[in-house]
Amino acid sequence: MKTKLLLALALLAIAGGPAAAEIKKHPTAKVEIDVPNGWKMGSPKNEPDIMTVMDPAGEVSFLFIVTDAKELANVVAELDKRLAKTVTDIKWSSAKPTADKLNGMDVLVNNGAGKASGKDVNISIVLVHTPADKVLMVVVFVDPAKYPAHKAEIQKLVGSIKPST
Repeated sequence: MKTKLLLALALLAIAGGPAAAEIKKHPTAKVEIDVPNGWKMGSPKNEPDIMTVMDPAGEVSFLFIVTDAKELANVVAELDKRLAKTVTDIKWSSAKPTADKLNGMDVLVNNGAGKASGKDVNISIVLVHTPADKVLMVVVFVDPAKYPAHKAEIQKLVGSIKPST
């Protein structure tokens, strides 16, 4: 349930005022996401299945990657390989991601911590089985000291992921 998902994200964040949002559609995944106004968005050239979102101060980063996998469990190994390229010493809060639901979609969720460029970072992953029958990997990175200021924004953004209308 959505409540479990938001509680799992609580390892990443504590207060933060509500911000206005802009709805962004991810056509490959057939989902939409409410991105707070003023946050930076981008995609690598020739990579329509990858989207990045970052707060204006660069303290919170979201990475959205659509895979062709149809099963959530099949994506865990792929995600580990991708994370290993930029994050070391990852320690997950659970040995396996927890199954849940987000706006009617099946998800797997886990939180952890590691080092990126030699600095401590909190990590949250949400693997979403989308209406396009693909898996959307959502990876959230935040400096542990900055997490409390961004908790509400992180929870709101992740909680906003829903099937496109």
